[in-house]
Amino acid sequence: MKKLFYLLLALPFVAASCENEEPITPVNDPVLTLTSEASMEFAAEGAEGVITYSLQNAKEGVELTATCEAAWVSTPVVGETITFTVAANEGEARETKVVVAYDTQSFEVTVKQVAKTEEPKPSTPVFELTSTDTLEFTCAETIGKITYKLENPVQGVEVTAKANASWISSIKATDGTITFLVAANEGAARECKITAEYGLLSFAVAVKQAEYVAPAPELTIDTADNEFAAEGGNGKIAFRVENAVEGTEAAATTDVEWITINNVADGIVSYTVAANETEAAREGNITVTYGELSEVVAIKQYHADYNPNFDYLTFGVIEAWAEVLNGGSQWDVTFVEKDTMKGEMQTIISFALAEANTMRLTSGTYSVADGTILINSASYNGYSKYRSNASEACDITDAEFTVTVDTDTKTISIVGTFQAGTSIVSLNYNGEIRGMDLGEAVLGAINHTEWASVVKNWHENKELLFTATSADGSLVAVFDFYDYDSSKALAAGTYNVEAYYSGIGAHLRSSSYFTYNNLDSDLASGSAIVEHIAGGYKITYNVVDNLGREFTGVIEGPIDGAVNP
Repeated sequence: MKKLFYLLLALPFVAASCENEEPITPVNDPVLTLTSEASMEFAAEGAEGVITYSLQNAKEGVELTATCEAAWVSTPVVGETITFTVAANEGEARETKVVVAYDTQSFEVTVKQVAKTEEPKPSTPVFELTSTDTLEFTCAETIGKITYKLENPVQGVEVTAKANASWISSIKATDGTITFLVAANEGAARECKITAEYGLLSFAVAVKQAEYVAPAPELTIDTADNEFAAEGGNGKIAFRVENAVEGTEAAATTDVEWITINNVADGIVSYTVAANETEAAREGNITVTYGELSEVVAIKQYHADYNPNFDYLTFGVIEAWAEVLNGGSQWDVTFVEKDTMKGEMQTIISFALAEANTMRLTSGTYSVADGTILINSASYNGYSKYRSNASEACDITDAEFTVTVDTDTKTISIVGTFQAGTSIVSLNYNGEIRGMDLGEAVLGAINHTEWASVVKNWHENKELLFTATSADGSLVAVFDFYDYDSSKALAAGTYNVEAYYSGIGAHLRSSSYFTYNNLDSDLASGSAIVEHIAGGYKITYNVVDNLGREFTGVIEGPIDGAVNP
C-alpha cells in the first residue's frame, strides 16, 4: 500500500515532464531511383539483363517488386540488383517493359529485342561525311563549311581536320561542322584536299577555287554643280572610278548646245553654261562615261526674270492631246505628267487663236499678257488649270510660251513657263499632240458613202446617235439627232445643226463630230436629211466642222445597235 501511495503521488510530475518534451520527428519517405539505363536492347539470340537501383528510407515490412508481362522475359529476380533472362527471338522485333515498385515509388525499364534477321546497333563509332565531297569557291576570300555525322563516340577522342594547302586556314571542328577560311585567289584556278579524322576513321573533301577575275569597274558621281542663274557660268562634276581598267579613259558629253564640256581629268568634269536669253527656265544633261558605264547629271538654268520667292518646278510631260472649242477659235491642249505616287496628272493650257478654224496652233509666242492664253477672269471662265485632276489643282494665273510647228516631222514644240499658285512651272514639250493635225493642211470637201459599220443608240427615247466608221478607219462620223416628239423612232425630215443646248425642236446637235485622220472637230453648220427606207434609215448629210472642213455623204441601209433603256 505504501509503495502504491508513492507511485500515485509521482504521476502528476511524470505528466508535466511529458508535456515539456519536443515532438517526435517522423521517418522520411522512401526514395526509389533507377541507376542503370532506362532502355535496354538485346540481340536476337537473347541474354541476361541486369537493372541497378538505389532505395533510401526503406520501410519495415515493405517489399520491392519487379514484374514484366511479356512471356519472353523471365520473372525478374529482386536482390541488390534485379536480374532477368531474355529468350531467343525467332520472329519480328519486339519490346516490353519491366516495372519496379516500392511502396508508392516506381520506375519502368524498356526492354527491346531485334528480329532474328537484324543485328543490334553497333557500339563502334560511326564517322561519315554528310555534305558534298567537292566544294567550289570563287576567287574571293570566303568561309567554307563541311558537315559530318558522328555516332557512338569514344571518350577522349576528338575530330580533327587538316588541309594539304596553305591557302586553307583556321580549320575548326565542332558539333558536326568543320569550318575553314579560303584565302583570296590572285592567280590561276587551284585545288586542294581537306582530310577529317576520328581515330582510325576518316573522309576527304576536295576544295576548288576559281581563277582570279578582276572586279568590274564602277563609276560614281560624288558632287555636281547643277543649278545656274540666267547669266550662266562654269561648273564641275566630281566623279570616281573604282577598279579602273588600263587604257580606258573617262569622258563627258551633253545633249544641249548651251552647255560646253571643257575638260575631263583627275575625276573632274569641267564645263561652261552659256547665258540664258530665253524667257523660260531650261534643263540639259551631262553624261559621264567610262567604257560602257555612264551616269547622267541634270543641269538646270533659270531665266532672266527668275524670282527666288517662287518655287520653280519642271513639268515632265509624257503625253499631250488637244481639243478645238468655241467655233474653232480656241485650242485646249492637255499635258499629262506621271507621278509615281499620284499617277497621271493633267494640266490644261487654253490657247486663243488669231484666226478661227485652223488645223493647229501656229508658230509664234502666246501669253496671258497679249490675250492668246486664256485664264479665269471676271469676264471669262478659261480652262487653263494646273494639275486639274489632282488635289493640288489651281488656276494658272500667268503664262508665256514659244510655239514652233514642224509640218515635215508633224511635231510641235511648246516651251515656256506658267504660274500656278506660288510656283513657276517650266514646260518644255516637243512631239506629237493627239487630236491636232501637225502636217500640211489639206482642206476641202470630204465625201464618203461606203461605211464598214453603222451603230445606233437611243438615249431617253428622245435622242438618237448614229456612229459610222469607214472601211479604212480614217473617218468616224457621230450624228446626234434630237427629237422631242419621237418615241424611239427618228422622224423623217431635215435636221439643221444647232447649238447643243438649243431649246428648239428636232435638230442635229452641234456636239456631233467628225474624226478624220485622228483630228476631232465638232460641227459648226449644215444639215442632214433623214428618210425612212426598208430595214433602216437613209441619211444624206452636208455639214461643216469647227475647222472649216466640209463633209458630205450618205448613210443608208440596216443599222445595228442596242436600245439604251
